Amino acid sequence: MKRTITFKMYQLFCATIMAFTAALITFAQTQERVVDGKSPDTQKTQVGRHRISGIVTMRVNNQPVVKALIRITGIDRPVAETQNFTNQTFTDEQGRWTVDKVPDGNYLIVVDPAITIPPANNKNGQVNEANPAADAKFVTQSHEVKVSGTDIDDLAMQVIKGGRITGKVIMDGGEMLPKDLIILPEQAIKDGRSPIRIAPVQSDGSFILEGVPTGEIILKVVVYGKPKEYYMKTATVNGIDLLRETLNIQDGAEVKDAHIVFAKVANK
Repeated sequence: MKRTITFKMYQLFCATIMAFTAALITFAQTQERVVDGKSPDTQKTQVGRHRISGIVTMRVNNQPVVKALIRITGIDRPVAETQNFTNQTFTDEQGRWTVDKVPDGNYLIVVDPAITIPPANNKNGQVNEANPAADAKFVTQSHEVKVSGTDIDDLAMQVIKGGRITGKVIMDGGEMLPKDLIILPEQAIKDGRSPIRIAPVQSDGSFILEGVPTGEIILKVVVYGKPKEYYMKTATVNGIDLLRETLNIQDGAEVKDAHIVFAKVANK
């Protein structure tokens, strides 16, 4: 009787040891998969999060550019986390900006003149002169960076003012201009043409294009959503036939009084 009880106790002891060992193995495997309460997927998304900061200035005078739009987009393929990462912010009064929690990877940073700051009133109720940098129109600038294991601080980006084109569009035969009329300029590049910033045509036919990239520019006028119902009949400026020639724009140059005659395509 005594031997039977001892044997049962021995069996129970062995079973307990085996269960405890199995529990230890399971716990160890769990610890490999989960660290600090985070799953492997969560760990991956937390690895390599860094800060990118910089300053934007005008090349012509090194003045800060205020309230410029900063867009950061991942350009890696097919790394899903970086590919899907996108964020944006604005420069402050010193032209500085910061974006946090950026994963390791390659990114395209685009600086765009999103906001124009109007003159502000001082304490006496008088209007202060506008800050030239705050009111600056400039050419959209892009820059590629690689984030790898560390923050990127004080990234300096300079933008150029570009050119300015003003003019007027009239309708052939004195008819009213159609709604949603826009100036759709393109830049002549090595492999063809590249669209640049558009500008609306006002109700009186006038338009202003600012921040035009330097180089050869082609002007086009279209009705938004109806590109084939109208066409440019004539387009001239300073003796240049814009239907046959391009405009050579220099940084800071202004081209005035472009004259464009718009016409409706005849019904067949």
